[in-house]
Amino acid sequence: MEKNKELEKFKEELAAIEHERWSDWQRWCHKVLRENCHSEAMEKVLERWDRQIATPYAELSEKEKDSDREQVDRYWHIIKKISDSSFRAGEEEMKKKVLEWADFEIQIIENHREGGHPIYQGVIQGMRNLKQFLKLQ
Repeated sequence: MEKNKELEKFKEELAAIEHERWSDWQRWCHKVLRENCHSEAMEKVLERWDRQIATPYAELSEKEKDSDREQVDRYWHIIKKISDSSFRAGEEEMKKKVLEWADFEIQIIENHREGGHPIYQGVIQGMRNLKQFLKLQ
């Protein structure tokens, strides 16, 4: 669940970048239009877009933000694939660390002078069961 929240936050950050990218491009286009095709009618159209260009992503309406989110959706499947692959790699690394920790704990208990105590034997068996479970995953 935490992973999904992080991905959604990341997606929103990318939408903000998309808005900045779009704004930069539009500023340049408006400059070229004003320099080469200036008219009152054109200026009225450009003024409407100038407001949106100057508005930070966080201050846009949800409808306006949706157009930036749609741009992220065009490549989101690639990011999702990378994220899923990294998550699996992270799970494997975590599994490896837990297995190392279980081996370490078993070794400490077996080397302890009271290692034969039934409680310690239960802990050792629990560690071995955990290792077996993780190896099956």
